[in-house]
Amino acid sequence: MIRSTALSLALALALACGDDDGMSLPDATTDLDGGATLDGGGEDAGPPADGGRDAGPPPLCPTDTPVLDAASGTPAFAVVGSDYTSTSLALLGADGAVLDEGWIDSGTTDPGLVSTLGGDVVVASNGPAGTITIVDRFGVDVLSRFCLDGSLVGQLRATAVEGWGPNPRDFEVVDADEAWVSRYEPNPAEDAPTLERGTDLLGVNPTTMELDGGRVDLTVFSETVTGLDGEGMETDVAVAARPDAIVRRGDFLVVGLDRIPVDLFGEARGYGDGRAALVDLADGSVEPIELSGLANCGSVQAVPGSETDVIVACSGYSTMGFGDAAGERMTTGLVRLRVSAEGEVSEEQRWAATDDDDSIVAVGGLVVLGEDDVVGVAPGNFADVNDRLVRTNMATGVQEVVATAGGSFVLGGGATDGAGLLLVPDATDGEAAVRVFTVTAEAITEGTALPVGPTTLPPRSIHPL
Repeated sequence: MIRSTALSLALALALACGDDDGMSLPDATTDLDGGATLDGGGEDAGPPADGGRDAGPPPLCPTDTPVLDAASGTPAFAVVGSDYTSTSLALLGADGAVLDEGWIDSGTTDPGLVSTLGGDVVVASNGPAGTITIVDRFGVDVLSRFCLDGSLVGQLRATAVEGWGPNPRDFEVVDADEAWVSRYEPNPAEDAPTLERGTDLLGVNPTTMELDGGRVDLTVFSETVTGLDGEGMETDVAVAARPDAIVRRGDFLVVGLDRIPVDLFGEARGYGDGRAALVDLADGSVEPIELSGLANCGSVQAVPGSETDVIVACSGYSTMGFGDAAGERMTTGLVRLRVSAEGEVSEEQRWAATDDDDSIVAVGGLVVLGEDDVVGVAPGNFADVNDRLVRTNMATGVQEVVATAGGSFVLGGGATDGAGLLLVPDATDGEAAVRVFTVTAEAITEGTALPVGPTTLPPRSIHPL
């Protein structure tokens, strides 16, 4: 594991996990001359391959008073419902049946909780059986780890600096002592302490949910590019690396990078050519993975049944402005990468939206079904086209519209059990439900939808546990 150079910075950043005082000390190793101090990684602490849960809580779960009710049954999926202000989390069984309509929501309060849920939440799909890690993103910047018995492992704020939000995006557990959280936003303060600079992976002890002093700097992927201003004239645009999804492959992490403007909502538009980052867990070194011709490549997912392959989804970017679908299409695509045991990366397959004029751009809300078999969401236009769920064969380019929604931007990221069950959230007004599909090599067929419950917020994403 890579550890930071200054213990004082680690102490300043640490936030209490489950106590009222709000401060605790990380188990950090220092190296005052600026070098990296390493310790060995352990076995992958990911969930069982069948997605099931062990009987009883894992050892890391506290034995004191729970902060939540114990989860019902054996949860296999978590459904995030949101109106983009408040959030609720429902739990589903292995067959998609609703076990808890609202296990935790934005109204949940307890003296042991640093923060209640905000409106931009995801669930990390990596960690010991019997636990759930919630990543509360923009504006809250808190990671919360619970056990299914209702106990709180800990909460961690991704910054201790006022006035800057790092926008944590993903959380990848390596072993019982090592995990990494991606921080999307750069800190504009030039004098920011090392552990407060953002555009990085921040080291966390997942057992205690405390910072461990580790940091992987990804600013090497930030740059200044030539883009367009609000009048369509060429101008320099500062682009941030913007690390997003993290997937572990052996002794390496594949990190998706969006590489879009530092000023996300400014008039100037520009982007960096497609890249992902390969991080060596042994020494923290970083190598670029080139995805030339594509852009906005922050989404990375593991290929089911493979220990080496991932699929990167690049959603494209247009310098002409938001909503320029034709411009975004030029840099949209999917790439399957293979990471060898030695850290050599090869591009095994690529599908680009420009390969066929009639191809459907459906790379959002991606669910990887197999080696080159994916389903994704093609968004509607709020006029005459609603969201569509589309199956794409990356090798042949063949696409099939599996289902349509009753509105635009209502279908979210789904999940599969890897054995033929596909669950997709649909937030259509008056019809909000989890849509259930059966997947075979030949076809995807829709079954009976599962209403999550009348008191639950519209479902936006589904995550395997």
